[in-house]
Amino acid sequence: MADRPEYVISALQDHPSRLNKEAIIRAQAEADNRDFFEGCRLALDPMITFGLKQIPERTGPDGINGVDGTQGPQGEPGTPGAQGKTGSAAKLNCKKITIDQNYTVVKDDFYIGVNSVNPITITLPTEFECELVIKVEMGPPIGNRKITILRYYG
Repeated sequence: MADRPEYVISALQDHPSRLNKEAIIRAQAEADNRDFFEGCRLALDPMITFGLKQIPERTGPDGINGVDGTQGPQGEPGTPGAQGKTGSAAKLNCKKITIDQNYTVVKDDFYIGVNSVNPITITLPTEFECELVIKVEMGPPIGNRKITILRYYG
């Protein structure tokens, strides 16, 4: 009988030996665990992208500022650009920061890069209802460096 994929992954994490890991995977293959192997294919196949799109960072006089740390044309990050951008396009004018310690989000944050050797906690304020991009910018191995996101209810 095939195990649930999350149990197989947990078993793989628990065993440090390559031979044990191979035995676990072989047992799942013999049990015809299609869910586990489909999950592996989805996670590891570089040709599967899930429709994600990367927003390019741009600078210059074209009115798309702020992502590189510069101010918007009205002196405030997050204000409409020189071309009167609003909505999704205005998000490019919001503040970009990189953190290496615990951080509380402020209203004009849009992009938070995390580059730390320790676990990080990012706290969202009660009134925060905007889109926020949090990106792991630390290089491998990630190890036990975790990012925890909390909502402040104080």
